[in-house]
Amino acid sequence: LAVGEWPGEKAGQTLAGLAVSHSSDAFFTAAAMSSLPSHLGTVAQALAAAPPKLALPLLPYVLETALATNNQEAVKHVLSIGHNDDPATRFPVYASFLSAIDRRKIKLDAYREKASPALRDSLDAASALTDAARRMVADKQTPPNNRIAALTLLGRSSAGQKQDFVLLASLLDPQSPPELQLAAVQRLGEVRQIEILLQAWAKSTPSLRATIVSQCLNQQADALMLLDAIES
Repeated sequence: LAVGEWPGEKAGQTLAGLAVSHSSDAFFTAAAMSSLPSHLGTVAQALAAAPPKLALPLLPYVLETALATNNQEAVKHVLSIGHNDDPATRFPVYASFLSAIDRRKIKLDAYREKASPALRDSLDAASALTDAARRMVADKQTPPNNRIAALTLLGRSSAGQKQDFVLLASLLDPQSPPELQLAAVQRLGEVRQIEILLQAWAKSTPSLRATIVSQCLNQQADALMLLDAIES
């Protein structure tokens, strides 16, 4: 987008507005985000004020750029997305941040140690979401879409990780809502808990088995485990 090449805050605001309003369009987003480095601060600030649903598709681009350039103010803006909303809207935001630092091989504790006081406060507030997410996932009275949003945070912290895997495994019960079972399979696949997925194979529906298969095909070792499980 040519507007991204223009200097000044006004150009950044225009770019941010276009990116947010077209965030569901992957091609438009990629084009808009190619101009991100020149307007990172303005775009991050705009995302903080945007509805979380519209901001989420843009977060990987913004966070990757912010981490690469050590723009802590931009990260702080991202972590504030949905701050005044229901906690369920904030789970995917924090999960996106954790995924971004994982991709860059950055340990959360090390990043926090080097953070400014303002960003450190934001990180501490966000980290408290993990416990809230665990409670929400375990609560059968919570609507499935909120439980799905919450489970994106499970298995990311070494503290309580085993319990997270047990909780995710419990969602594979046939009595769980189908969409919740699907989300649990995808999350367990992301953290490569293939044995848990294969243990659920016998009681899984055909559609859920198809998702388990797709998760196992990401790594050769996992595919071999799948074949062994099917043959036995």
